[in-house]
Amino acid sequence: MDSNFKDKLFLLTGSLETIFRSFTPSSIVRFNLKFRLKKGIITLKPKLRDQSYFLGSKRYFWQYFRNEFVEWYHDKTYGLSSRRNIELPHLLSHLTVNQIIPNWQFEIQIINNVGCSKSLLSQLSSLDELVEQDSRDLIPEITETMLHKNMQHRESEIFHTDNSTISCELWSGSFTWENCGGSHHFAAARYIAKN
Repeated sequence: MDSNFKDKLFLLTGSLETIFRSFTPSSIVRFNLKFRLKKGIITLKPKLRDQSYFLGSKRYFWQYFRNEFVEWYHDKTYGLSSRRNIELPHLLSHLTVNQIIPNWQFEIQIINNVGCSKSLLSQLSSLDELVEQDSRDLIPEITETMLHKNMQHRESEIFHTDNSTISCELWSGSFTWENCGGSHHFAAARYIAKN
């Protein structure tokens, strides 16, 4: 394929994109994206580790975006040019919603993830596995005494403060305690309460 043909093909593609953009108002693009997301036609969630679940804080691809995208196109006068697109990052920012629910009460079993730990969370698939593999000493027996002992641990703030943060991902069903410590004692208390 000669370079002249490639240049013409590139120019044609850029021209078609410009024409398509001019006839497609941003409101239609926005509506189409919202419709597709609502109907589940497309999914913007990236695959994480062979689609297997693992513990720990995760950052999804839209959290890495800046406030604008740079789009590259071919201009007849200036050649390769760029323009800023601020609409797409704005649309993606609406994929997550923050809602504060004061004094939210919940069953301890609903929490199935922690934000951080001394254990390598990416190698574990559940809080029970965290306890069974890395914290056997915290569950020598399944008793109410051991439950209270784990709940009393100073870093397991979720049990004795009212300002803990729990985040929920509706698409994965993950409820994560955004902790700063105490993951092993929390997981042990949860394990004992379940058993």
